[in-house]
Parts: sequence; C-alpha cells; structure tokens
Amino acid sequence: MLRKKVFVSGRFDTLNFEYLVFLERAAVYGDLYVEIASDKTLSELTGRKPSCSEQERKYILETLKPVKACYINPNSCFMDFAERLRQISPDYFIVNENAPLPKVRH
Repeated sequence: MLRKKVFVSGRFDTLNFEYLVFLERAAVYGDLYVEIASDKTLSELTGRKPSCSEQERKYILETLKPVKACYINPNSCFMDFAERLRQISPDYFIVNENAPLPKVRH
C-alpha cells in the first residue's frame, strides 16, 4: 500500500520544540516532504542573515526521522512553492500557524 504524501514549507531558521512537534504530527498523515526558504528569501524577509545556512537547515531536517525529503525553495518569494507542489503532488498540505498543532488542508 502506498503511503500518502504530506507537504509542508517554512523558514526553519531555528528549529525549536514547536517545529519538531509540528513535523512529527504532520508525518502521521504520510511521507513528509519539506521545502525551506532560501537564505536570500530569509534575509529579505527578516533583514538579517539566517542563523543557519540553507544547506545546514536542509541537512538538519533531512536527519530528522519524520522527514522523507527536504528541498530549498529556489525562488525569491517565501510563499512560492507552487512548482514543488506540482512536482510532489501531495495528498496533504499542512500549514503551521505558529502553533504546535498542525492544520490539515486537503
């Protein structure tokens, strides 16, 4: 039986307890695919250099048990993940609204 695909995106600049709980709970719905904001996008959004580079954030996320794959968003817009959504074609797109409990969108 094929597992469902779950997609999440975010900055993931500093991983904290809420992010870890969010990822773990999102993965309950299926294989978890994560797309992170690029260093350029984070700098444009926050006005500062990211705490961890995009490659470091990608590496950290890929080592987490719930994460099947992690991608760096190549675009300069934080919310521009439409191409990755088409590529992965997830069954679920889960959004973290700054809370440890994920909101599920079908």
